[in-house]
Amino acid sequence: MEPKRKRGLLSKLLVVQLAAVSALFAGVLGTSAVVAGTSISAGSASMVAGNSAVSTASVTRSAEDAHLNAYDITLQFDPAIVSVASVEAAAGWSLMPAPRIKNDVGTVQVIAVRFDTCATTCPVFKVTWNGLAAGTSALTLGGNANESLAGMGQYIPATFNAGSVTVTAPATPTATPTNPPSSTPTAPPSPSATATPSPTASPTATPPAPVTPAPGAPAAVLAGSGGAVAGASFLTTAGVSLGTNTPSPASFDLTLRFDPAVATVERVTAGNGWSLAPQPAIDNAAGKVRVSGLRFDSCAAYCPLFVVEWNAVAAGSSVLQIEGNPNQVLGANGVTQPANFTPGWVTVTAAAPSATPVSAPATPTPTQPAGTNAADVPVMPHSPGWNLLTWGGEEMAPSAAIAASNPAAIEVIYVWDAEAGRWRRYGPGLPGYLNDLKTLKSGDIIWLSAKN
Repeated sequence: MEPKRKRGLLSKLLVVQLAAVSALFAGVLGTSAVVAGTSISAGSASMVAGNSAVSTASVTRSAEDAHLNAYDITLQFDPAIVSVASVEAAAGWSLMPAPRIKNDVGTVQVIAVRFDTCATTCPVFKVTWNGLAAGTSALTLGGNANESLAGMGQYIPATFNAGSVTVTAPATPTATPTNPPSSTPTAPPSPSATATPSPTASPTATPPAPVTPAPGAPAAVLAGSGGAVAGASFLTTAGVSLGTNTPSPASFDLTLRFDPAVATVERVTAGNGWSLAPQPAIDNAAGKVRVSGLRFDSCAAYCPLFVVEWNAVAAGSSVLQIEGNPNQVLGANGVTQPANFTPGWVTVTAAAPSATPVSAPATPTPTQPAGTNAADVPVMPHSPGWNLLTWGGEEMAPSAAIAASNPAAIEVIYVWDAEAGRWRRYGPGLPGYLNDLKTLKSGDIIWLSAKN
Protein backbone atom coordinates (compact mmCIF):
# COMPACT_ATOMS: atom_id res chain seq x y z
CA MET A 1 0.00 0.00 0.00
CA GLU A 2 1.50 3.35 -0.99
CA PRO A 3 1.64 5.93 1.87
CA LYS A 4 -0.31 9.13 1.37
CA ARG A 5 1.17 12.59 1.72
CA LYS A 6 1.06 13.59 5.39
CA ARG A 7 0.08 16.97 6.72
CA GLY A 8 2.87 18.57 8.78
CA LEU A 9 1.36 19.07 12.23
CA LEU A 10 -0.63 15.85 12.48
CA SER A 11 2.21 13.75 11.03
CA LYS A 12 4.70 15.23 13.44
CA LEU A 13 2.35 14.63 16.37
CA LEU A 14 1.72 11.02 15.40
CA VAL A 15 5.38 9.97 15.09
CA VAL A 16 6.84 11.71 18.15
CA GLN A 17 7.83 9.30 20.93
CA LEU A 18 6.45 10.90 24.11
CA ALA A 19 8.73 10.58 27.14
CA ALA A 20 6.06 10.42 29.85
CA VAL A 21 3.59 8.05 28.21
CA SER A 22 3.65 5.09 25.86
CA ALA A 23 3.89 6.06 22.20
CA LEU A 24 0.46 6.50 20.65
CA PHE A 25 1.47 5.66 17.14
CA ALA A 26 4.28 3.90 15.31
CA GLY A 27 5.40 3.89 11.69
CA VAL A 28 4.25 6.12 8.86
CA LEU A 29 0.67 7.19 8.29
CA GLY A 30 -0.89 5.27 5.44
CA THR A 31 -4.28 4.75 3.91
CA SER A 32 -6.52 2.45 5.95
CA ALA A 33 -8.19 -0.41 4.11
CA VAL A 34 -11.36 0.03 6.20
CA VAL A 35 -14.39 1.27 4.31
CA ALA A 36 -15.40 4.71 5.59
CA GLY A 37 -18.15 4.37 8.18
CA THR A 38 -17.03 7.07 10.57
CA SER A 39 -18.33 10.64 10.34
CA ILE A 40 -17.37 14.06 11.71
CA SER A 41 -20.10 16.54 12.67
CA ALA A 42 -19.26 20.23 13.03
CA GLY A 43 -22.14 20.99 15.41
CA SER A 44 -24.43 24.03 15.48
CA ALA A 45 -25.33 26.96 17.71
CA SER A 46 -27.58 30.01 17.79
CA MET A 47 -27.58 33.29 19.71
CA VAL A 48 -28.64 36.92 19.71
CA ALA A 49 -26.10 39.40 18.35
CA GLY A 50 -23.81 40.59 21.12
CA ASN A 51 -24.12 37.31 23.05
CA SER A 52 -22.26 34.00 22.92
CA ALA A 53 -23.18 30.36 22.36
CA VAL A 54 -21.42 26.98 22.24
CA SER A 55 -21.28 24.37 19.48
CA THR A 56 -19.90 20.85 19.96
CA ALA A 57 -18.02 19.00 17.25
CA SER A 58 -18.26 15.21 17.49
CA VAL A 59 -17.25 11.98 15.79
CA THR A 60 -19.58 9.04 15.24
CA ARG A 61 -17.27 6.12 14.66
CA SER A 62 -17.91 2.71 13.24
CA ALA A 63 -17.12 -0.38 15.32
CA GLU A 64 -13.95 -1.14 13.35
CA ASP A 65 -12.57 2.34 14.06
CA ALA A 66 -12.35 1.84 17.85
CA HIS A 67 -8.65 2.74 17.67
CA LEU A 68 -9.42 6.44 17.05
CA ASN A 69 -6.98 8.43 19.22
CA ALA A 70 -6.08 11.64 17.35
CA TYR A 71 -7.70 14.32 15.22
CA ASP A 72 -6.73 17.43 13.25
CA ILE A 73 -9.91 19.32 12.32
CA THR A 74 -10.16 22.80 10.81
CA LEU A 75 -13.55 24.53 10.74
CA GLN A 76 -14.27 27.42 8.38
CA PHE A 77 -16.84 30.12 9.28
CA ASP A 78 -18.00 33.60 8.23
CA PRO A 79 -16.00 36.15 10.29
CA ALA A 80 -18.54 38.87 9.49
CA ILE A 81 -21.22 36.97 11.45
CA VAL A 82 -19.33 35.21 14.28
CA SER A 83 -15.91 35.00 15.87
CA VAL A 84 -14.29 32.32 18.04
CA ALA A 85 -13.95 33.28 21.71
CA SER A 86 -12.37 30.03 22.94
CA VAL A 87 -11.99 26.30 22.26
CA GLU A 88 -12.19 23.55 24.88
CA ALA A 89 -11.30 19.88 24.43
CA ALA A 90 -14.07 17.38 25.17
CA ALA A 91 -13.57 14.94 28.04
CA GLY A 92 -10.73 12.50 27.40
CA TRP A 93 -9.00 14.63 24.76
CA SER A 94 -5.86 16.76 25.20
CA LEU A 95 -5.21 19.73 22.91
CA MET A 96 -1.73 19.60 21.35
CA PRO A 97 -0.79 22.35 20.59
CA ALA A 98 -3.21 25.14 21.53
CA PRO A 99 -6.01 25.72 18.97
CA ARG A 100 -5.14 28.08 16.11
CA ILE A 101 -7.87 30.69 15.94
CA LYS A 102 -7.85 33.04 12.94
CA ASN A 103 -10.91 35.26 13.28
CA ASP A 104 -9.67 37.58 10.53
CA VAL A 105 -9.97 34.86 7.86
CA GLY A 106 -12.61 32.68 9.56
CA THR A 107 -10.82 29.45 10.51
CA VAL A 108 -10.11 27.52 13.69
CA GLN A 109 -7.78 24.48 13.71
CA VAL A 110 -8.02 22.02 16.60
CA ILE A 111 -5.55 19.14 17.14
CA ALA A 112 -5.84 16.66 20.02
CA VAL A 113 -4.90 13.17 21.21
CA ARG A 114 -6.32 10.75 23.75
CA PHE A 115 -4.99 7.67 25.54
CA ASP A 116 -8.14 5.58 25.93
CA THR A 117 -11.02 4.34 23.79
CA CYS A 118 -13.53 6.86 22.47
CA ALA A 119 -17.26 6.13 22.71
CA THR A 120 -19.22 5.36 19.53
CA THR A 121 -20.63 8.90 19.66
CA CYS A 122 -17.60 10.86 20.75
CA PRO A 123 -17.59 14.65 21.40
CA VAL A 124 -14.19 16.02 20.36
CA PHE A 125 -14.21 19.77 21.14
CA LYS A 126 -16.44 22.73 22.01
CA VAL A 127 -16.26 26.18 20.44
CA THR A 128 -17.59 29.29 22.18
CA TRP A 129 -18.80 31.77 19.55
CA ASN A 130 -19.38 35.51 19.79
CA GLY A 131 -22.37 36.73 17.76
CA LEU A 132 -21.28 39.77 15.71
CA ALA A 133 -24.14 40.44 13.26
CA ALA A 134 -27.46 38.88 12.24
CA GLY A 135 -27.10 36.04 9.75
CA THR A 136 -26.17 32.37 9.42
CA SER A 137 -22.61 31.13 9.04
CA ALA A 138 -22.02 27.62 7.70
CA LEU A 139 -19.41 25.54 9.54
CA THR A 140 -17.48 23.70 6.83
CA LEU A 141 -14.33 21.58 6.84
CA GLY A 142 -11.03 23.09 5.81
CA GLY A 143 -9.14 20.10 4.41
CA ASN A 144 -9.75 16.43 3.67
CA ALA A 145 -12.12 14.49 5.94
CA ASN A 146 -10.15 11.31 5.19
CA GLU A 147 -7.05 12.90 6.76
CA SER A 148 -8.73 14.48 9.80
CA LEU A 149 -8.85 11.41 12.07
CA ALA A 150 -6.13 8.89 12.93
CA GLY A 151 -5.33 5.82 14.99
CA MET A 152 -2.80 2.98 15.07
CA GLY A 153 -0.49 4.85 12.67
CA GLN A 154 -3.14 5.27 9.97
CA TYR A 155 -5.60 7.87 8.81
CA ILE A 156 -9.22 6.86 9.40
CA PRO A 157 -11.51 7.45 6.38
CA ALA A 158 -14.47 9.65 7.33
CA THR A 159 -17.26 11.80 5.99
CA PHE A 160 -18.07 15.34 7.16
CA ASN A 161 -21.42 16.82 8.21
CA ALA A 162 -21.41 20.61 8.05
CA GLY A 163 -22.96 22.69 10.83
CA SER A 164 -24.03 26.30 11.23
CA VAL A 165 -24.10 29.20 13.66
CA THR A 166 -27.16 31.44 13.49
CA VAL A 167 -27.16 34.97 14.89
CA THR A 168 -30.40 36.91 15.28
CA ALA A 169 -30.82 40.65 15.74
CA PRO A 170 -31.70 41.84 19.27
CA ALA A 171 -35.37 42.61 19.91
CA THR A 172 -36.45 46.24 19.50
CA PRO A 173 -37.23 47.74 22.93
CA THR A 174 -40.80 48.86 23.67
CA ALA A 175 -41.13 52.65 23.39
CA THR A 176 -43.78 53.13 26.10
CA PRO A 177 -43.33 51.57 29.54
CA THR A 178 -46.12 49.23 30.63
CA ASN A 179 -46.53 50.93 34.01
CA PRO A 180 -46.05 54.73 34.01
CA PRO A 181 -44.02 56.09 36.88
CA SER A 182 -45.73 57.45 39.96
CA SER A 183 -46.32 61.21 39.85
CA THR A 184 -45.19 61.62 43.47
CA PRO A 185 -41.56 60.78 44.04
CA THR A 186 -40.78 58.54 46.95
CA ALA A 187 -38.50 60.04 49.58
CA PRO A 188 -35.17 58.30 49.91
CA PRO A 189 -34.59 56.26 53.05
CA SER A 190 -32.92 57.96 55.98
CA PRO A 191 -29.18 57.38 56.05
CA SER A 192 -27.95 55.02 58.69
CA ALA A 193 -24.59 54.84 60.33
CA THR A 194 -22.13 52.76 58.38
CA ALA A 195 -20.62 50.01 60.45
CA THR A 196 -16.87 49.77 60.38
CA PRO A 197 -15.94 46.22 59.43
CA SER A 198 -13.58 44.43 61.74
CA PRO A 199 -10.48 43.07 60.06
CA THR A 200 -10.13 39.32 59.93
CA ALA A 201 -7.48 37.89 62.19
CA SER A 202 -4.04 37.50 60.69
CA PRO A 203 -3.25 34.07 59.24
CA THR A 204 -1.96 31.63 61.80
CA ALA A 205 -0.36 29.23 59.34
CA THR A 206 3.26 29.85 58.37
CA PRO A 207 5.08 29.11 55.13
CA PRO A 208 6.88 25.78 55.04
CA ALA A 209 10.55 25.29 55.76
CA PRO A 210 12.42 24.98 52.47
CA VAL A 211 13.87 21.63 51.57
CA THR A 212 17.65 21.86 51.75
CA PRO A 213 18.87 21.17 48.22
CA ALA A 214 21.34 18.34 47.99
CA PRO A 215 24.76 19.52 46.77
CA GLY A 216 25.03 18.94 43.04
CA ALA A 217 21.29 18.20 42.58
CA PRO A 218 20.71 18.30 38.80
CA ALA A 219 17.21 19.82 38.83
CA ALA A 220 15.06 21.71 41.32
CA VAL A 221 11.27 21.76 40.96
CA LEU A 222 9.76 24.93 42.47
CA ALA A 223 6.08 25.07 43.45
CA GLY A 224 5.93 28.89 43.30
CA SER A 225 4.22 31.28 45.71
CA GLY A 226 1.78 34.18 45.65
CA GLY A 227 -1.19 35.75 47.37
CA ALA A 228 -3.92 38.39 47.37
CA VAL A 229 -6.66 39.95 49.45
CA ALA A 230 -9.69 37.70 50.14
CA GLY A 231 -12.09 37.80 47.19
CA ALA A 232 -9.41 38.60 44.62
CA SER A 233 -7.51 36.32 42.22
CA PHE A 234 -3.78 35.82 41.84
CA LEU A 235 -1.23 33.67 40.01
CA THR A 236 1.57 31.30 40.97
CA THR A 237 4.09 29.75 38.60
CA ALA A 238 5.55 26.27 39.01
CA GLY A 239 8.90 25.82 37.32
CA VAL A 240 12.14 23.88 37.21
CA SER A 241 15.73 25.10 37.51
CA LEU A 242 18.18 22.92 35.63
CA GLY A 243 21.71 22.21 36.79
CA THR A 244 24.80 22.27 34.62
CA ASN A 245 24.68 19.51 31.98
CA THR A 246 21.21 18.48 33.15
CA PRO A 247 19.06 17.06 30.32
CA SER A 248 16.17 19.29 29.30
CA PRO A 249 12.88 17.71 30.47
CA ALA A 250 10.46 16.52 27.81
CA SER A 251 7.57 15.81 30.18
CA PHE A 252 6.31 16.44 33.69
CA ASP A 253 3.56 15.02 35.90
CA LEU A 254 3.13 17.12 39.04
CA THR A 255 0.42 17.05 41.73
CA LEU A 256 0.23 19.95 44.18
CA ARG A 257 -1.72 19.85 47.44
CA PHE A 258 -3.21 22.98 49.03
CA ASP A 259 -5.78 24.10 51.62
CA PRO A 260 -9.07 24.85 49.80
CA ALA A 261 -10.29 26.83 52.83
CA VAL A 262 -7.64 29.45 51.94
CA ALA A 263 -7.66 29.41 48.12
CA THR A 264 -9.12 27.36 45.27
CA VAL A 265 -7.88 26.76 41.73
CA GLU A 266 -9.74 28.56 38.94
CA ARG A 267 -7.69 27.37 35.95
CA VAL A 268 -4.26 26.15 34.87
CA THR A 269 -2.34 27.24 31.77
CA ALA A 270 0.79 25.70 30.27
CA GLY A 271 4.18 27.40 30.45
CA ASN A 272 5.72 28.61 27.20
CA GLY A 273 6.64 25.65 24.99
CA TRP A 274 4.57 23.10 26.94
CA SER A 275 1.33 21.36 25.96
CA LEU A 276 -0.90 20.07 28.76
CA ALA A 277 -1.72 16.39 28.24
CA PRO A 278 -4.15 15.37 29.49
CA GLN A 279 -6.06 18.43 30.69
CA PRO A 280 -5.35 19.43 34.33
CA ALA A 281 -7.35 17.56 36.99
CA ILE A 282 -8.57 20.18 39.49
CA ASP A 283 -10.08 18.84 42.73
CA ASN A 284 -10.86 21.83 44.95
CA ALA A 285 -12.84 19.69 47.38
CA ALA A 286 -9.80 17.53 48.16
CA GLY A 287 -7.34 20.39 47.78
CA LYS A 288 -5.16 19.11 44.95
CA VAL A 289 -4.43 19.80 41.29
CA ARG A 290 -2.61 17.43 38.93
CA VAL A 291 -0.88 18.86 35.87
CA SER A 292 0.96 16.92 33.16
CA GLY A 293 2.73 18.36 30.14
CA LEU A 294 4.85 17.52 27.10
CA ARG A 295 7.24 19.53 24.94
CA PHE A 296 9.21 18.87 21.75
CA ASP A 297 12.06 21.37 22.10
CA SER A 298 14.71 22.23 24.69
CA CYS A 299 13.88 24.01 27.94
CA ALA A 300 15.75 27.06 29.24
CA ALA A 301 17.86 26.94 32.42
CA TYR A 302 14.82 28.22 34.32
CA CYS A 303 11.77 26.63 32.74
CA PRO A 304 8.21 27.65 33.78
CA LEU A 305 6.05 24.50 33.72
CA PHE A 306 2.56 25.92 34.33
CA VAL A 307 0.70 28.87 35.83
CA VAL A 308 -2.15 28.42 38.35
CA GLU A 309 -4.87 31.07 38.68
CA TRP A 310 -6.21 31.06 42.25
CA ASN A 311 -9.35 32.43 43.90
CA ALA A 312 -8.50 33.91 47.32
CA VAL A 313 -11.15 32.43 49.66
CA ALA A 314 -10.29 33.44 53.24
CA ALA A 315 -7.40 34.87 55.25
CA GLY A 316 -4.69 32.30 55.93
CA SER A 317 -1.65 30.60 54.44
CA SER A 318 -1.50 27.27 52.65
CA VAL A 319 1.57 25.22 51.81
CA LEU A 320 1.92 24.13 48.18
CA GLN A 321 3.35 20.66 48.69
CA ILE A 322 4.15 17.99 46.12
CA GLU A 323 2.35 14.65 46.24
CA GLY A 324 4.61 11.71 45.63
CA ASN A 325 8.29 11.32 44.83
CA PRO A 326 10.03 14.40 43.33
CA ASN A 327 12.34 12.06 41.41
CA GLN A 328 9.31 10.93 39.40
CA VAL A 329 8.03 14.37 38.40
CA LEU A 330 10.24 15.05 35.37
CA GLY A 331 10.95 12.87 32.35
CA ALA A 332 13.71 13.03 29.74
CA ASN A 333 14.82 10.57 27.07
CA GLY A 334 12.16 8.09 28.12
CA VAL A 335 13.17 7.87 31.79
CA THR A 336 12.40 9.82 34.94
CA GLN A 337 14.80 12.65 35.80
CA PRO A 338 16.26 13.10 39.32
CA ALA A 339 15.02 16.27 41.02
CA ASN A 340 14.45 17.85 44.40
CA PHE A 341 11.41 19.91 45.36
CA THR A 342 10.99 23.30 47.01
CA PRO A 343 7.45 23.85 48.34
CA GLY A 344 5.70 27.19 48.01
CA TRP A 345 2.65 28.74 49.62
CA VAL A 346 -0.39 30.88 48.93
CA THR A 347 -1.19 33.66 51.38
CA VAL A 348 -4.57 35.39 51.61
CA THR A 349 -5.04 38.51 53.72
CA ALA A 350 -8.29 40.04 54.97
CA ALA A 351 -9.59 43.13 53.22
CA ALA A 352 -8.61 46.18 55.27
CA PRO A 353 -11.45 48.47 56.42
CA SER A 354 -11.58 51.86 54.73
CA ALA A 355 -10.65 54.66 57.12
CA THR A 356 -9.27 58.19 56.94
CA PRO A 357 -5.72 58.27 58.27
CA VAL A 358 -5.22 60.47 61.32
CA SER A 359 -1.98 61.80 59.99
CA ALA A 360 0.29 61.29 57.06
CA PRO A 361 2.77 58.43 57.48
CA ALA A 362 6.22 59.38 58.58
CA THR A 363 8.97 59.44 56.01
CA PRO A 364 11.04 56.29 56.43
CA THR A 365 14.60 56.72 57.60
CA PRO A 366 17.11 55.29 55.13
CA THR A 367 18.92 52.22 56.44
CA GLN A 368 22.64 52.12 56.81
CA PRO A 369 24.70 49.83 54.60
CA ALA A 370 26.56 46.76 55.83
CA GLY A 371 29.32 47.49 58.26
CA THR A 372 27.20 48.65 61.21
CA ASN A 373 28.77 48.20 64.64
CA ALA A 374 28.28 44.58 65.79
CA ALA A 375 26.85 45.79 69.09
CA ASP A 376 23.86 47.19 67.16
CA VAL A 377 23.14 43.94 65.27
CA PRO A 378 20.15 42.02 66.69
CA VAL A 379 20.66 38.41 67.71
CA MET A 380 18.71 35.81 65.74
CA PRO A 381 16.70 33.81 68.30
CA HIS A 382 16.74 30.10 67.57
CA SER A 383 16.31 26.62 68.94
CA PRO A 384 17.45 23.27 67.46
CA GLY A 385 15.67 22.55 64.18
CA TRP A 386 13.83 24.98 61.89
CA ASN A 387 12.99 28.46 63.17
CA LEU A 388 10.86 31.16 61.52
CA LEU A 389 11.76 34.77 62.32
CA THR A 390 11.74 38.29 60.88
CA TRP A 391 14.97 40.24 60.44
CA GLY A 392 14.66 43.48 62.41
CA GLY A 393 18.14 44.79 61.79
CA GLU A 394 19.56 47.01 59.12
CA GLU A 395 20.56 45.88 55.64
CA MET A 396 23.76 43.84 55.83
CA ALA A 397 25.55 40.74 54.63
CA PRO A 398 24.16 37.47 56.11
CA SER A 399 27.65 36.54 57.32
CA ALA A 400 27.71 39.67 59.52
CA ALA A 401 24.25 38.93 60.92
CA ILE A 402 25.15 35.33 61.77
CA ALA A 403 28.50 36.37 63.27
CA ALA A 404 26.64 38.56 65.78
CA SER A 405 24.32 35.67 66.74
CA ASN A 406 25.64 32.13 67.16
CA PRO A 407 27.69 31.04 64.13
CA ALA A 408 28.61 27.74 65.79
CA ALA A 409 24.95 26.65 65.98
CA ILE A 410 23.42 28.22 62.87
CA GLU A 411 23.73 25.83 59.93
CA VAL A 412 21.89 27.70 57.17
CA ILE A 413 19.35 30.49 56.64
CA TYR A 414 16.90 30.90 53.76
CA VAL A 415 15.18 34.06 52.48
CA TRP A 416 12.51 34.01 49.73
CA ASP A 417 13.42 36.12 46.67
CA ALA A 418 9.99 37.15 45.35
CA GLU A 419 11.37 38.80 42.24
CA ALA A 420 13.30 35.71 41.13
CA GLY A 421 10.67 33.31 42.52
CA ARG A 422 13.18 31.17 44.42
CA TRP A 423 14.84 30.65 47.82
CA ARG A 424 18.21 32.29 48.52
CA ARG A 425 20.47 30.64 51.13
CA TYR A 426 23.57 31.27 53.19
CA GLY A 427 25.35 28.79 55.42
CA PRO A 428 28.62 29.48 57.26
CA GLY A 429 29.85 25.98 56.49
CA LEU A 430 28.61 25.77 52.89
CA PRO A 431 30.98 26.20 49.92
CA GLY A 432 30.81 29.59 48.27
CA TYR A 433 29.06 28.39 45.10
CA LEU A 434 26.06 27.24 47.18
CA ASN A 435 25.68 30.58 49.00
CA ASP A 436 23.54 32.85 46.80
CA LEU A 437 22.02 35.05 49.57
CA LYS A 438 24.07 38.25 49.45
CA THR A 439 22.05 40.72 51.55
CA LEU A 440 19.62 40.62 54.47
CA LYS A 441 17.06 43.42 54.39
CA SER A 442 14.92 44.79 57.20
CA GLY A 443 11.63 42.91 57.31
CA ASP A 444 12.91 39.78 55.50
CA ILE A 445 11.26 36.55 56.62
CA ILE A 446 13.97 34.04 57.53
CA TRP A 447 13.93 30.25 57.85
CA LEU A 448 16.84 29.31 60.08
CA SER A 449 18.16 25.79 60.70
CA ALA A 450 20.13 25.34 63.93
CA LYS A 451 21.81 22.39 65.57
CA ASN A 452 22.11 21.52 69.24
